[in-house]
Formats: sequence, structure tokens, C-alpha cells
Amino acid sequence: MTRALVVDDATHTNENLLDYLHDHYKNWDMVEIHQYEYALKKIQTESFDVLTLDAHIPSKDCQNLVDTLHDKQPEAKIYIAMNDSQLKTDYSRVINRGLILVPDAKAN
Repeated sequence: MTRALVVDDATHTNENLLDYLHDHYKNWDMVEIHQYEYALKKIQTESFDVLTLDAHIPSKDCQNLVDTLHDKQPEAKIYIAMNDSQLKTDYSRVINRGLILVPDAKAN
């Protein structure tokens, strides 16, 4: 079974994404987290096939979550929501890690 960790501090965003994922990937085990610290603990102690992450985690570096999962499970797929200004500054670092970027709905 595919395990997905959905990390976003905005509860409504997580709920919308989880609804979408449940509709399209009914056999996935979804774990929803709203706080950086809990997400980091989950990544360090559990296995995930997919990580969806909001790049706007307040006062935290989402790169640490990405690096931790990538180092522990390099085969995991990581999806990051970023706005245009973040893409300009973080694009090369993100692409070098082989990550998948998705449009940030909150920025539009």
C-alpha cells in the first residue's frame, strides 16, 4: 500500500488535497500533518512513498523535511507547492534533488 504524508499548516488546504487524493487514490494510506515538528518526527520514524509539502511552512525550512525524507528514502516522490518567486530562488536546488513542483494554489 502506498503511504502519503500531506504537510500543510493550512487545515483547509490539507482537507482539499486529502479529498482529492482519496477520490483518485483510494488505496493509499494518507497521513495528514499541520505542524513542521510533527512532520519531521513522522519522516524520521515512519516510511512514506509520497510527500506533499507546502513551501510556506511558517518560520521553518521545508528543505529540511525534503532532505530528511530524501536521505532516508531516496525513492520517495516529493511534491512541493511553490509560488513563482520561490521558484526563481530555489529552482536549481529543488531540481537537483529530483523533486516534482506543483503550482501553489494559495499564490493565485
